[in-house]
This record gives sequence, structure tokens and C-alpha cells, in this order.
Amino acid sequence: MAHITDRNGTIRMTGSLDEMVWRGRNAAALGNLSKYEKKDMASRKRGESRSDWSGTRTWTDAVKLATNGWSEGVKRLSNLRDELMDRIGEVLPEPAYMMDVTGFDVDVGAYLAGDPECMVSTTQQPGRDRHIHIMVNVATAHYRSPESMMMRGLMAAGVVDALEQMGHTVTLDVVILLEGHDDKDRFAQVVNVKRPSEPLDLERVVFSCAHPSMLRRLTFAVLESLDSAQRLRMNVLSGYGRVSDEPIMFFPESEQPDLYIGNAMRADTLAEVADQVIKYLRDAGVVADT
Repeated sequence: MAHITDRNGTIRMTGSLDEMVWRGRNAAALGNLSKYEKKDMASRKRGESRSDWSGTRTWTDAVKLATNGWSEGVKRLSNLRDELMDRIGEVLPEPAYMMDVTGFDVDVGAYLAGDPECMVSTTQQPGRDRHIHIMVNVATAHYRSPESMMMRGLMAAGVVDALEQMGHTVTLDVVILLEGHDDKDRFAQVVNVKRPSEPLDLERVVFSCAHPSMLRRLTFAVLESLDSAQRLRMNVLSGYGRVSDEPIMFFPESEQPDLYIGNAMRADTLAEVADQVIKYLRDAGVVADT
């Protein structure tokens, strides 16, 4: 069951993607919506324009993608993957070698010269084999196109994928940060998509980071599940809050991530996505800053 708190003006919901789906599926009952309010649920809206805007024809289609993963999104990510890993190889820190009496290999020249420190080992490089907490904010203004949301999400998923391929472990939290009717009213949804002990499920990672329905159906449904007073504070059934890109306003210092990918970052082509992925890897300190 997702954990909900309402303190100091901030409504916060924390849970897994499956818990988010469950709450969204039962939004009308949990929120005690009237029959008139049910007609205004943005998460359930249909029509061609709504399908284009949310990336899915129905709520059920969005649930299937959240549950089973977004295979089409992974195909799009694969177009980026090979080029990205080639570029990462060019900016990885060079290993440092150390001569000692023990090591993983022998320096034949030093051995033949009788040097007791003829064994070679590598020193641990800063930023290698790390655990990195990533927070991706997928809150997006209503006028942003689905394609721009997908490109930004592919960038975020590319960062996670690259770090895992490089041998790091990742905790991935996908968040939606919104401000409400009053400047003091806020909503933070924290969806834990990957824990460090879990294998990387790219189809679910790409859906959570890049598919418009993550916000425009699932999060809307979660907002619709709030009680009537909370819905009023967040303009639910009309505006669904205003996008925020200030995690420090929502989380204490102890919960700030190692790497934050905000909603303001733009990338319109795969080449620009690759550039931004490299930038974020530099920010995380895992590739050389050249």
C-alpha cells in the first residue's frame, strides 16, 4: 500500500509503480467521487486529442504498459545505446597502475631485473562501483508535446542504463512535483522504480521516465484518489497543479538525490539526448570531465 502523508502543506505519496496503479484503478472509490466528478476524471478521458496527448487510447492501455513495460520505448532507447556506450568509453577515467610485491599481473621486465616490486595492480578510481540515487521529475506542463516528454525520458533512462552497464548500482525514484491552489500547497509523488538490489527492468524504467501516460493518466488518477479537501488544494479535476522543478522545496537535505534530472531539460534529437546523458554522467562523477 502506498504511504501517504500530509504535513506542512505538502501531500506526499510514496510507493511502487504497482501501488500507484492500484490506487489509480480505485481512484473514484478512494476519493469518494460523485457521478458528476467521475465524468471529469482526466485519467479516464478518451478521444483522439486525448489519446495523442497522453500516448494511450484508454486508462486500461496505460495500466498494461505500466504493468508489463513499454517495449516500444526500449526499442527507441536501443537506437541510442550503442552510440552512447562508445562515447562513454572515450570519457571513462583511465585506470591507474601501481607496482608492488603483490598484484594481479607481473611486469616481466621488472621481474627479470630482480625487482621485488614487479607485480601490477590497479588503484580504485573515484566514481567507480558506486551506488547512485537518481531522481527523475516527470511533471510536465500541459502544453508540452508527448514527443518532447519521450525524448527527455529517454535521456533519463539512458543515464540509468549507462550507469548499470558501467557496473554501478542505481536507486531510481521517478517523482512528480506539483504546486497547488496556494503557493504553500504542494504534492509530491515518489515512485520507486528500481532498488539497488534489483535487476534493471528497462521496459518499466523507460515507461516510468518517458511515457506521457505516467503523468497524464497514472498520476492524474492518483491525484483523483485524494480526499475532497486535498483535491481542492491541488486543483484536481481542473488544472491538476502547477509543475515544480525545486526538489529542495519538497524533500529534506537527507533525501536529496546524488543526481537530479529535472523537467526543464530539453533534448529534441537522439544526438542531443546522448550529449545530455554524458553531461549527467559527468555531474555524477563517473566519466572524465574533459
